[in-house]
Amino acid sequence: MKDASRLTPVLILTAFCLVAATACGTSVTQTPTASSVAVKTTDTTLWPIEAEDGFGFIDVEGTVVIEPQFAEAGPMFLGLAPVRIDSAPDGLWGYADNSGEMVIEPQYEDAMSFSADGLARVLSDGLYGYIDTNGDMVIEPRFADAAGFFEGLAVVQPEADGPVGLIDTGGEWVLEPTRDGVGIMRSGLAPAFDEDSGLYGYIDRTDAWVIEPAFEAAYDFGSDGRAMIADGGLYGYIGLDGDIAIEPAFEWASTFEKGLAPARLPGELCGYIGPDGAWVIDPQFDDGGSFFEDLAPVVKDDRVSWMNVDGTIVW
Repeated sequence: MKDASRLTPVLILTAFCLVAATACGTSVTQTPTASSVAVKTTDTTLWPIEAEDGFGFIDVEGTVVIEPQFAEAGPMFLGLAPVRIDSAPDGLWGYADNSGEMVIEPQYEDAMSFSADGLARVLSDGLYGYIDTNGDMVIEPRFADAAGFFEGLAVVQPEADGPVGLIDTGGEWVLEPTRDGVGIMRSGLAPAFDEDSGLYGYIDRTDAWVIEPAFEAAYDFGSDGRAMIADGGLYGYIGLDGDIAIEPAFEWASTFEKGLAPARLPGELCGYIGPDGAWVIDPQFDDGGSFFEDLAPVVKDDRVSWMNVDGTIVW
């Protein structure tokens, strides 16, 4: 399962695919200890940038707030950002605050940005668990693969190549791992694979079909009540009622956030469409990602930049 909330190198693509195992591990031999620093969270959100000296952070206006200094970094949310200091392939991840100070010491093989639920997915000894903003391991590492929390639920896979399910913030099963493919649940619906038909639809928390399987591929709903689906090899969007809201016409697209979604028509450049499928920001980018809070990553002429909802490049 690809990590869609981290910049590696600096491009966030927040359309979450159905879970597919990419991590492995069968046992936990050591549980990371929490930082001795009492972490004070804030509402600060910062976006990572890459320069010659490494990764730093900008604010929503594009002002550099934390000078480039990290080997790798993910977006800062709740005043904490996953960062890696050591550039070696086996360098460990910790968390820095909005001053750039390490407040949760590097100890994880991988780390994800915190969610609004106050939890972050981390990798320890080949298994995924979740820490809180104090660095305490609140859901012990026991999953072969896992996604971040959305609206109090996370998609997890107990065993590599095994079925997936949904847990709550206490680590309890909300949806037992019985399906081969389940995506992130947002607005009460999660994309899921139907083995009988070989198609994708959407289930609720009881594992009941709400939107019957009818699509070649299906992705999680965005904050605007649109979900990307595939039909005939092209991507479009449905609403919460399952009806087609934007006809499949794009060779690539991603999740709606802030009323906009990056999309590309066959053979064309990337732009951003609105809920009606019309271009709001004209195609002009080589690549682009969904908005993370107020900014979206875009690529043009090999330069990665951050853009606001008005289409203005802030960095």
